[in-house]
Amino acid sequence: MSLKILTLNIHGYQEENQLEKFDIIADSIAANDYDIIALQEVSQTEENDPVFIREDDPVQTVRANNPIYIIGKRLKEKYGIEYFSYWVNIKMGFVIYQEGIAIMSKLPIIEGESVVACCDEYNDMKDSKRRALAKTKLDYNGTPINIYSIHFGLAKEEKNPFILQFNKLHDDIQKNGDELTIFLGDFNIPDYSDEYKKILEYGYIDLYETAKHKSEQRATIAGFIHGWENNDKALRIDFGFSNKPLDVESAEVVFTKEKYGLVSDHYGIEFVVNI
Repeated sequence: MSLKILTLNIHGYQEENQLEKFDIIADSIAANDYDIIALQEVSQTEENDPVFIREDDPVQTVRANNPIYIIGKRLKEKYGIEYFSYWVNIKMGFVIYQEGIAIMSKLPIIEGESVVACCDEYNDMKDSKRRALAKTKLDYNGTPINIYSIHFGLAKEEKNPFILQFNKLHDDIQKNGDELTIFLGDFNIPDYSDEYKKILEYGYIDLYETAKHKSEQRATIAGFIHGWENNDKALRIDFGFSNKPLDVESAEVVFTKEKYGLVSDHYGIEFVVNI
C-alpha cells in the first residue's frame, strides 16, 4: 500500500482572493486523495466564533476562519470526504493573526502535541519569532507513524539559529524510539546550505532526493517572498524527511502555475511512499 503525502505553506490570509485559493486547495486534496497533509501559516483571527475548543489548552481553540476548518468543511460538503485534523497555534503573525501549523490525515490521530522549537526568550505567544511544531502520532493499520508539520524561522537569527530549532525537533524525534517518523514543511533553508547538510549528517533522509520519479522542478519558491526579500533565485526551502529509508515512488512540486494553480508564495510538494 502507498501513502500520498502533501506539504504546503498556504500563506494564510496574505493572498489575494484568499477564499478562492482555499477552495483550490480543497479541490486538489479531493482530486488527489491525499492520506496525510502538512500545512504551514495556517492563520485565524481571535474574534471569529470558536468551532473546536481545546478545554485543556484554550489558546489552541480553532475558529471559524481557520483554513483547516474552511478546507475541511468544503471537503465534507462538496465531496463527502472527512479528515482528522490537528492545529497548533504558534504565535501572533502579521500583527493580527494567530498563526499556526496543521496536520490533516485520513489515518486516525492517536495523539497530538505542540513541540516548542525556539529559545526560551522567544517562547511567548506574542513574540513573532516564537516557533513550535505540530506533532501527531497516526494509526497505520495498527502501526504508529509520527508526522511533524514544520515551520522553522530564518537560519541566521542570532538568538534562535536553525541548529537550535532543529535540535529541539531532533530531541523530540528520539522519544519516538524505532517508530517511523516523517517531518515536512517550510524549513527556510536552501538545499545547498550548511543547515541542510546538517540534517543529513544527523542521518535523516530527504524524500525528494530518494524518489524513483521526481519533477524536473525542484524549487518551492520562485524568488522574493516575505523573509527572503533579498533573494532573486528560485530555491528549494520546503522538504520532507524521514528517520528511516523509505520506498518513495515519486516526489513532485505542485501548486505551480502548471500543476493545480498558484495558491501561495510557496509551491507544495507531493510524495507517494510505498509502505
